[in-house]
Amino acid sequence: MTDVRPLRDLGEHPVWIRMVGISKRFGPRRVLSDVAITVGETPVGADPEYRKDLGYMPQLPRFPQHLTGRELAAMLDDVRGFDDEPDGSLIEAFGLEGELDKPFRTLSGGTRQKLNAALALRYGAGVIVLDEPTAGLDPVASRVLKERVRREKERGCTVLLTSHDLAQLQEVADDVVFLLDGSVRFEGEITDLLAATGQPDLEGAIAWLILAETPSDPAGTGGTPCGPSIAPGGEVAR
Repeated sequence: MTDVRPLRDLGEHPVWIRMVGISKRFGPRRVLSDVAITVGETPVGADPEYRKDLGYMPQLPRFPQHLTGRELAAMLDDVRGFDDEPDGSLIEAFGLEGELDKPFRTLSGGTRQKLNAALALRYGAGVIVLDEPTAGLDPVASRVLKERVRREKERGCTVLLTSHDLAQLQEVADDVVFLLDGSVRFEGEITDLLAATGQPDLEGAIAWLILAETPSDPAGTGGTPCGPSIAPGGEVAR
């Protein structure tokens, strides 16, 4: 079972994510094995009310191409039934104000990704899901977004971030869930993973886990890595 929970008390209505038993295939290839999700106490796919406390940034924003950024924001406000004052701080931090009246199809890839992030973090959600969030961002924008993720964590938000950028994960994550061939191979705190593998950074620790699953010795290290046993657990991080 994979159980990703916030490390801070969120008050009367705490939010957490639990995954148990999900399997997913693309044709013959299994990409998830024995993983399931609840948000709070609500199973995903049941009562859709839980979605109101979710913010989601997909890796590739597939918004209606003819709508402007301002129209997209208004559309999402309406879909969510959001009538409070939205958080526009990322729009300001990214310098997007001058781009909001342009059709989405005319925006550059980096600007689309900035708008994608700003919309995901617009609602003060208790759970934010970010899929490869810095893909396509320049170093300045990437730094702005990572700092925002840190602030969301500080306010007690649960941030679920998927990425192949291990240096980025080590900067912002407390816990890591490593998936290999669709199965969870490690879940726990990054410090525990580093201690268990004897590696100085997350990239080295994940490489250690991958090599430990390899029967041969492709790296020419003289053998398969060995070390403390690691309980099954989670490339998703909080």
